[in-house]
Amino acid sequence: MSINKFSILLLILLLGCNKSSSLSSGNTSEPEGIQGCTDPTACNFQSNATEEDGSCDYIGCTNLSCDFSEVCISITNVNQSDNSFNILLINSIPIAGFQLEFSGATITTALGGSAIENSFTVSTGNNNIVLGFSFAGATIPSGSDILTKILFTN
Repeated sequence: MSINKFSILLLILLLGCNKSSSLSSGNTSEPEGIQGCTDPTACNFQSNATEEDGSCDYIGCTNLSCDFSEVCISITNVNQSDNSFNILLINSIPIAGFQLEFSGATITTALGGSAIENSFTVSTGNNNIVLGFSFAGATIPSGSDILTKILFTN
């Protein structure tokens, strides 16, 4: 008789466990994405992030390399909502001027960054060229910093 009670109790416990309760709860939404930096070259890359949130940081990274060049530039923090991106500069020599040419979008403005901080005049033209230099002969010192922020239209 005690075996029958044990069998009934075990059967009740097993039937009471509903393994598909999460499926029958009506919750059919997709799991929310994890926002963060999805660029593996950034200092703060988050391997579990599934949605880029614009927080990538490239300043002072030890994981960036210039492949033995004295000056490297790259496009970072592309933001489609405000049509902007940054130009990251990594340089081991002072920079006295720069000229960048872009294709695929119309460049409207260049602003901020180490170019402006070092008294450079930065201008953009109808030909998608960004030109930066100092009338006073100033230079951008060695380091790793945002050279300028670029605004564009599609």
